[in-house]
Amino acid sequence: MATPPFEPVPSTDLPLRIAFVCTGNACRSQMAEALARAKTGANARIQSAGSHPAGYVHPLAIEAMREIGIELSGHASKWIEDLDPAPDIVITLCDHARESRPDFRGRLATLHWPVPDPVALRDDPAAAAALARRVRDELSTKIDALLADLRANHTAATGPANSSRPSRFRRWGVRLLAMTLSLVFATLLAELGFRLLSPQPTGFYAFDDFNLPDGSLRPGATGILCGVPVTINADAERGRAFAREKTPGAFRVCVIGDSIVFGLGVADDDRYPVVTGRILADRHRNQTIEVIPFGQVAYRLSGYRTRLLPKALAYHPDVVVVGFVLNDFEPPPTAAAGPQVTTIAPTPSAGLLSMLKGATGRLRKHSHLVYWVRKQAQVLLSTRIMSHDELIRAWELECMYADTPQFQSMWDYTVQQLDEIHSRCAEAGAQLVIVVTPFDNQMSPQRLAYYRQFLADLPESCLDNLPQARLAAYCSARSLPFVDVTPVFKSNADAVFMRMLEGRVDPCLPTAEGHRLIAEALAAKLQEVTSLRP
Repeated sequence: MATPPFEPVPSTDLPLRIAFVCTGNACRSQMAEALARAKTGANARIQSAGSHPAGYVHPLAIEAMREIGIELSGHASKWIEDLDPAPDIVITLCDHARESRPDFRGRLATLHWPVPDPVALRDDPAAAAALARRVRDELSTKIDALLADLRANHTAATGPANSSRPSRFRRWGVRLLAMTLSLVFATLLAELGFRLLSPQPTGFYAFDDFNLPDGSLRPGATGILCGVPVTINADAERGRAFAREKTPGAFRVCVIGDSIVFGLGVADDDRYPVVTGRILADRHRNQTIEVIPFGQVAYRLSGYRTRLLPKALAYHPDVVVVGFVLNDFEPPPTAAAGPQVTTIAPTPSAGLLSMLKGATGRLRKHSHLVYWVRKQAQVLLSTRIMSHDELIRAWELECMYADTPQFQSMWDYTVQQLDEIHSRCAEAGAQLVIVVTPFDNQMSPQRLAYYRQFLADLPESCLDNLPQARLAAYCSARSLPFVDVTPVFKSNADAVFMRMLEGRVDPCLPTAEGHRLIAEALAAKLQEVTSLRP
């Protein structure tokens, strides 16, 4: 049964980053990560993740690894998006993980090691445990072979140390040092110049101060974000914390959504869930009313469904409000098979903005020079390098092209996800309400003309509110309460959308006045469809 713990290779041996991926990150990839960690040293970064994490580590994996002296009970399943840093080598352990995320690849190579899933034998515990041991041993053998190949390639590439270099290399070393020092001095001088003559809004978009590596909010974080004070409570949400157990007789509404529910760019008291709570409390002074926001910057509908909805339902709401923004339409997961080993091609231009953000995220918070350079690079990428389709995806404007096959597939996926949200709310005894907020380019021909500076073929149908009409028809067919604030936004078009710094194309963030209008419409709908009455 038991074999001794593995001897790690020297810490200087393999400075590589390896990620193992399966569907649930509950069994196979957890064992592979633990085995690789035990066989490598401190310079290797070993991780694992799942395309659809199960939320736990399976007892089969824990017991199989415990037999060889490796403890997994403290591990947790993770999303692929949570992997940090990006891996050099990605190893998929099941066909589903490879097919559902063909875009996730290693910087150097992507390998496919299909191994059976012990969890699939849940009806036969003995067979499942035996299969877990076989999978563990098979993975151990594969990892040994991979590490042997990597060590051989590493040794061949580096070669033995040679201390007798010709003197010309020393001269070049001195020149390189002089050039480096000159560059450092010039950079410091440029930084000083920007600080004195053209200070930049560093730290304005300091999301890293508030987000954990897995994308969730950092409990207890406080500071200034987008020009307003932001405090994250102990439940990892912005603003005041609420008890999970509902006060007897209270009417509780949970609002889930992205940047708008979070209140990006507006004060906490101006967010529309908070304003809705004040309106209802003022109209129903003899009843306890709680409106709890669950907002996460940059989430889309799949994030609402998989992360925010379970969290909201744990608060036992009477009503769940989905704050739907038109950029919540997203493409369905793709399934495309590829070769077992893939050498990664150069990153397409659509990914350059993301790479640039990651490389300069910390520096731009403090360095005025880096902030300015990054801003110019973004302008260059968005106006000169990125293709038309890449710009549409980067700005999440796919729904403006409502008659395309691409949007039809996004719509079908949206219906699937909304149906699941509806079903889970019904199971929990909560009424589902959908609130949709429009895009700035839908407000008027003048605003549409402004966005056509960036996307010349934005159709006139933007002004016809076709995505909202589809959502209204969906809600009508399922007898779901629906709030569309587009008409009231159009009547106040000059006051409802933010004009962000840097001339950013960000067509969906409302001002405090926009939040107030959403809150009034939502409060009226809640009084119409629930036990609340004026």
